[in-house]
Amino acid sequence: MIRMKKLWILLSFSLLSCTAVSAANDKTNDKAALKAARALIGRVTPGYERQYVLERIPADPATGEDVFEIDSDKKGKVVLRGNNPVALASAFHWYLKYTCGAQLSWFGDQLNLPERLPRPARKERRTIARREYLEAVGRRISTLIDDFDPTGIVAMQAWSIREPIVRQFPKERLVVLDLNGSTYPGKENFWGYPFVAGNLHNFGGRINLHGDLPLVASNQYRTARLRAANAVGSGLFMESIVQNPVYYALAFEMPMHRDSIDAAEWLDAYTTRAYGAEPEAAQRAWRILSAGPYGPGTNGVESSSIIATPRRSSPTGASRRATRASSSTTRGASGRDSSGGTTTAGGNSSTRCSKPRWRPVCPTPRPERR
Repeated sequence: MIRMKKLWILLSFSLLSCTAVSAANDKTNDKAALKAARALIGRVTPGYERQYVLERIPADPATGEDVFEIDSDKKGKVVLRGNNPVALASAFHWYLKYTCGAQLSWFGDQLNLPERLPRPARKERRTIARREYLEAVGRRISTLIDDFDPTGIVAMQAWSIREPIVRQFPKERLVVLDLNGSTYPGKENFWGYPFVAGNLHNFGGRINLHGDLPLVASNQYRTARLRAANAVGSGLFMESIVQNPVYYALAFEMPMHRDSIDAAEWLDAYTTRAYGAEPEAAQRAWRILSAGPYGPGTNGVESSSIIATPRRSSPTGASRRATRASSSTTRGASGRDSSGGTTTAGGNSSTRCSKPRWRPVCPTPRPERR
């Protein structure tokens, strides 16, 4: 009996602890949502933030859809309520349009607001009918494409994919691009629509030397195919090229493999091909890089200070002379000598080959601030 009481007390304490943690998380989320909405108000209508009271409310209990309310308090302040930052922003916009008679547009704003904001005439509550709206969007897009090309196939990115939009298309007329190759499990394998599992390696100007080589070598298409029969291919969705050649060399080769490959073995062979020899120094350098900026979890991020810099293809005049002078005494860890050739271990003998267009550069360390 004593043991049962102890167990009950322990379970009760655990439940109370979980409840307390959940409540703390809810409060943190509330603060973040209100802070984001107030910041938006300050950006759109500077100086009016203090005339609003912002409150977080639950989503619609019947449908789970977003909801917002517009009201006023006894002090005459405008009260905006919403279940998330988007709903609060919608309440703010609705209030400006239909209480203040203001207009926000990409083509210009009309924000002739009084010094003291008007109070809403009555409390107003609106549900944001997301599914109906998204279905209408999908139908309209599908109709427009049919009018333009009745046999066309739509390629839809999975960046912010929405099921109600997707389902307005026949499965034979749409292919989903899973940009990072990992969205499909959380989207019910894109509801049976064919999809391409790929990588968004470069975006937003990320040209640093980086990229998850072990992930690419694991054969993401094979993994996706084992999990979803509607996976139809692999792809690359970079925003720019002419950077990180080693990453793309491996990525474009993987469709030729039925299974995963050993990334380290492939990299050793790549080094030999790239430099036209078997430079031990270059292989050591690439092993270091493969454990750092080319290691697991490095797609789309740059945790290293190593950068990629373009090599001038045809320097002229003074710049050519300066390049020769500055590089005559330098040899990189990659095994390239001053003229762009490659060296074997120790640097005593060299084998000329075509000049790589990109080279790793290590910036000078900055002194620590005190």
